[in-house]
Amino acid sequence: FQGRCALCIGYDQWEKALSLVEQYSKQNPNSAEAYIAGARILLELHKTKEAGEALQEAGIRDPGNPEIELLWVNYMIQKNGKEKAARRLVNAFKRGYNMPSVNLTACIFAMQDGRLDDVNLILDEAAGCLPFSDPEAYPIYISIVLTLDRLSLHQNSILHYYYSYFLFLF
Repeated sequence: FQGRCALCIGYDQWEKALSLVEQYSKQNPNSAEAYIAGARILLELHKTKEAGEALQEAGIRDPGNPEIELLWVNYMIQKNGKEKAARRLVNAFKRGYNMPSVNLTACIFAMQDGRLDDVNLILDEAAGCLPFSDPEAYPIYISIVLTLDRLSLHQNSILHYYYSYFLFLF
């Protein structure tokens, strides 16, 4: 299911990916997986209202899932709720969600607040943790590296991501 969704997204076929999500959801009504995938796609399309609904459904089916928590952070950022997003991220840390994507999301907040020492610390730590254990980390990592114009320093990490991604698709 996730591989087919990723393939659709890779070919910019968002509506087809959402159709796959809906199909999977009907076949597996108690699974949070479809709602998580749907929320991720809807957030990419900036359809925050629908993404919020999908996240609520996912939370009902799998409370405490760190992936849902991170998607809520992204949702709140899109809704201009930076403070709420930061609080949710702090709560994720307190619950022990020490995943690369959580740390890298914290790095984005540090960038926005101008805390470059924290940014450098998190980025250096992230580079030492490759390959990342959660796939959500790579796009965040790449966005940070490109925003800070540090591509030359992190080129091998990014190449590793694209190599892994293409192996996943094929």
